This record gives sequence, C-alpha cells and structure tokens, in this order.
Amino acid sequence: CLEEEGDGLAKPLQPRIKDVWEALLACSEHQAAESRRLGLEDMEELVLAHLHSFPAHLGRSLIGRLVQQLVLGQSLADGDGKLRAAELLQALSPHLPQLLPIAREVASATCDHLTAKSDVLAAKLMQKLDPDKDGLVQEKDFLERALDVLNLEVENVAVGVALPALLKNADFADIFHPAMAACLGISVDATP
Repeated sequence: CLEEEGDGLAKPLQPRIKDVWEALLACSEHQAAESRRLGLEDMEELVLAHLHSFPAHLGRSLIGRLVQQLVLGQSLADGDGKLRAAELLQALSPHLPQLLPIAREVASATCDHLTAKSDVLAAKLMQKLDPDKDGLVQEKDFLERALDVLNLEVENVAVGVALPALLKNADFADIFHPAMAACLGISVDATP
C-alpha cells in the first residue's frame, strides 16, 4: 500500500490523453476551441481537474517519495552513515496504519492549497505547451507534452509543498524521525 514510483498520476493518463484533449475542447468557453486550440482558461481547468484527482495518489506515494528524497540527499552527502530506502521502509512498515492517514491529510491540504494557485500553475503549463507563444495550445503540442508538463509543473510542485508539511506534522515526526535515526545507527535516548 506504499507506492514509491515517481510517475505520478499523469502517467496512467497516457492511453487517454486524446480523450482529455477532447473533453477540454468540449468544455472550453474559449473561442479558439472552435479551431481546436485551447487557451489559458482551459489550462486552468486542467490544473483544477488534476489537483482534484491527485490527493489520493499523492497520499499513497508521499512516504515513499520522502524516503527517496532523503536517500538521494544522503547519497550526495559526505560521511559514513548512509540511509538505505529498503531498511527505512521496513522500519516504517508497522506504523503505516498511523502514517498513511497523515500522509493523505497532508496531500489533500496541499492540493487544496495549490487549487488557490491554479492560475499560476496554468500559466506554467501554458509556457510549456505553447511553443509558438501565441497564447493557444495546439492539439499536437498537447498530446506530445501534456503528461510531462503536468508531472513537472503540477505534481512535482505538489510533492515539493507536501514533503515539508508532512515532516512538520508532529504525529508523523514522532514515528518517522526515530525510525530514520535507527536506520542511520543513531541512538535516540528518550531521557534528558
């Protein structure tokens, strides 16, 4: 029940990306939809739809993503103690019934927060999906780039916001930090 993959939610959309394009066109209030192009407002609708669907996936994968980030950081650091992902995930495994609801709550709050920033995220999508900078996304560009752009500009941003929030959660930290310390061979003494 702990997903570690970094493909995000956008990757499973690959077979249906044409359907997503058609749905955006059908719902578009932009005049360009008649010419089979999408505008900034349509990109914002895409961002909002993605953020609405993303919390469930993010909640399931957030702990694994945190471990991946920490292991990567440790691999770049000098020193003897190196964190091993499998060992940390194994140490956390008995605590998943307590940790996963916290991760889901943080994921939901993160996506709610980012929903208020949907215009900014949509502008980022537009920059990447509108190579000719005419303010309109063409079908070819959307089909070729939308999944990667959603992953980069929406999902990675959500992960970047969610990970610090997860670590700041006291209930999560009470379980996570001792497990990480133990995996690094650091003794955690509860007495002052």
